[in-house]
Amino acid sequence: MDKSNLEAIREAVHRIIPNSLLSEISDDAELQADLGIDSIMMVELLIELEEQFNFEFDDMDLLMDNFLSVSTICSFLESKYLK
Repeated sequence: MDKSNLEAIREAVHRIIPNSLLSEISDDAELQADLGIDSIMMVELLIELEEQFNFEFDDMDLLMDNFLSVSTICSFLESKYLK
């Protein structure tokens, strides 16, 4: 995983979680189960990622398995969109 991509994704997660600290966000923490991200926050995260990396998600890629944690998002984006 590219560290700059990982950091950008971590920062995007930080922006949508109120009162969180970047140091508290483990790359393997589950966004919904561990960090409490709800469906509205997830949509905000998707928008943040599209704007940050300048692309649009394909509807077929919007599966929860692709967005479980910072590390799974990074792996998914690098394999599909950040080539």
